[in-house]
Amino acid sequence: MSTRYFLTFASGDPRPLAGLSPTFLIYKDQTGVDVLPTPVISSVGASTGIYFFQATPSATFSIAFLVDGGSAVSDSSARYLKGSIDPIANVDQQLGFSNSSYGTTLLPSTVSGLAQRIVQLFEADANFNKTTGVWSNVARGTSTVLMTKTLTNNVTETTKI
Repeated sequence: MSTRYFLTFASGDPRPLAGLSPTFLIYKDQTGVDVLPTPVISSVGASTGIYFFQATPSATFSIAFLVDGGSAVSDSSARYLKGSIDPIANVDQQLGFSNSSYGTTLLPSTVSGLAQRIVQLFEADANFNKTTGVWSNVARGTSTVLMTKTLTNNVTETTKI
């Protein structure tokens, strides 16, 4: 899923700078390797002076970029815009993602899935087998095992292993 990043080349009202053709001068990962293809920079409407590009954040590396607004931007401090796209943006996009796994063999694939797992643990049916010493939580109303712990018992305390 791509994210939209907005750019303006003015410290105040950007409308006088409508009609620019901004370009990427740098679009590299954290090791300095070019990330290709670079996104296309477009205008938000015809006369806003606001520009945007869409990029899909990587799950494994950051991207640093430098955009040149062009020679029509007379303020050199506003002409060049720098920024980064961080992998955490990819995680943020996953919030609410519906394909989260349950059970003891697979971890939830998203933040939402982890929250759902925690709720399931609180709502779970708990079972303790005295013979094996295994404590297990089973999803309410199902046979899906959410977690198991083996307990040991001695004269003074019970501990999990």
